[in-house]
Amino acid sequence: MQVARKAVVVDDMDFCRAFLTDYLTEQSYQVMSFPSATDFIAHCTVDGRCLCSEPCVDLLLLDNKMPGLSGLDFLKKRSDLGCKLKSEQLAMFSGSWTKKEKQQAENLGCLTFPKPYDVSAMDSWLEGLEMKNRVCAK
Repeated sequence: MQVARKAVVVDDMDFCRAFLTDYLTEQSYQVMSFPSATDFIAHCTVDGRCLCSEPCVDLLLLDNKMPGLSGLDFLKKRSDLGCKLKSEQLAMFSGSWTKKEKQQAENLGCLTFPKPYDVSAMDSWLEGLEMKNRVCAK
């Protein structure tokens, strides 16, 4: 029996969050979505810490430009919160990357995507992760 893959989507724009949720659901992921990074952090524990010994989800997709806590700020903070996600499991989107922001995200190990979404690039990313997971499972 195959364990359901889990994904988290964080985007303050309702239609973007809905699109990514639908897209990942079609790819057989169970998806939780949040309108802000602070909402996602609050979902973990009262103080925002991740208590899991392994990654609690298979994918985390987030927007960079969000009120309160940006995607970049969240990525910088995530290891302090005990997040076990590997960089290959992270993707960040933005409709207006500056060269500096894109470089910061990539330096934090995050795959970057433009908005509007390039579905074929996302398909390639997910296929690559699936292939790696199959090889590791053997």
